[in-house]
Amino acid sequence: MNTRIKRPLYISRALKRTIITIAATAAAVSLIFFFSGRVTRSGGSPQVTSTVVKERILHINELSTVKYMYTNVGKFSKANDFYGYEIPFTTKSFLITYDGTIKAGVDMSRAQVQVNDHAITLTLPAAKVLSHEIDEKSIEVYNETKNIFNPISVKDYTDFAANEKIKMEQKATSEGLLKEAAQKAKSNLTELLQGTAGERKIIIKEAAVSSSATNSVGTASDTDSSN
Repeated sequence: MNTRIKRPLYISRALKRTIITIAATAAAVSLIFFFSGRVTRSGGSPQVTSTVVKERILHINELSTVKYMYTNVGKFSKANDFYGYEIPFTTKSFLITYDGTIKAGVDMSRAQVQVNDHAITLTLPAAKVLSHEIDEKSIEVYNETKNIFNPISVKDYTDFAANEKIKMEQKATSEGLLKEAAQKAKSNLTELLQGTAGERKIIIKEAAVSSSATNSVGTASDTDSSN
């Protein structure tokens, strides 16, 4: 701390931080009331419609995503061939390391909503990979060959990166990334709707499983949550 700062200035900054904290708290409380606000009917039960529920669940898209961060090492090797026979002295190769982030979640805009006096039923699409980014600053290339008969091209790097992305998404899926994303979406939705469901059950269903390994989650199941 700079000892030359006078006490009045220090008090002013502390007060400013307090004001910011109060403002942030007030904003958070306002959001809670916005998402779980109760418009009651004459019977005292929350007034809930499919439209109201759909509007609310759209706001938790980002909150329901799961990130998978990794460091990968990949090796590229390719030689020219003639009718299936490798041509000697034409092999090109390189070793590459990089960091990546895969984000998975459920597209809430595709959720189907049904509301009646007994239950709020949501049918969610299968969890999927929403984005996959490679940190360009983390990329390092090693053991790059300088083959004059078959030089390394930009296309070699781009094709290799695309294939490595597919492999990493498959790896993340096999480790439960999409299942975790689906479960997080269910938990967040249940918590969000509990304030307005009244005595209704909250039923969350997963849509049919996709045939794509990177766009589906396990076996479809239902989740019932009663208040």
